[in-house]
Amino acid sequence: MDNEKFQELVLQKFEQVTQKLGEHTQLLRALEHASEVHKAEIDNLTHSVVKIEGKLKELEQGQDELRKGQEEFRQELNEMRQELDEMRQELDELRQGQDELRQGQDELRKGQDELRKGQDELRKGQDELRKGQDELRKGQDRIELSINEIKEENKSIREILGDHEVSIRTLRRRSM
Repeated sequence: MDNEKFQELVLQKFEQVTQKLGEHTQLLRALEHASEVHKAEIDNLTHSVVKIEGKLKELEQGQDELRKGQEEFRQELNEMRQELDEMRQELDELRQGQDELRQGQDELRKGQDELRKGQDELRKGQDELRKGQDELRKGQDRIELSINEIKEENKSIREILGDHEVSIRTLRRRSM
């Protein structure tokens, strides 16, 4: 798998995690709102109970109504307990989702660390290649210097041979 594909996979995973996080945030906000609504309902119920108790003191007939109100309160309280249990369950699921997100982040960090290590290794390889290139250039410079020296020596030899051949030809003419 090349680096680009890996980065694409990491980005896709990150987008999925970000989307889940957004959904979880929305759920939390909805739960907070529901909690506030339930609190208001409880406050309203408490207010109603106080009114009913006041009426009980004044009226004997209100006792039946109060018992009815208490029964409704108990039912609503049981419903609230059930809703609270559901909220707790959802909160546990959110926490589990957060843990999964954290694990995903840790995996991403590990991947980043591995990428950084790979980059460091590539940089080291580049440095070694540059050093090798520098050594090759130095060797090439030495070879070119040696070739130039040989060319100069060759010119000198040709000049000497050329003068020498002239002398040899002159000597040949005399002896014949």
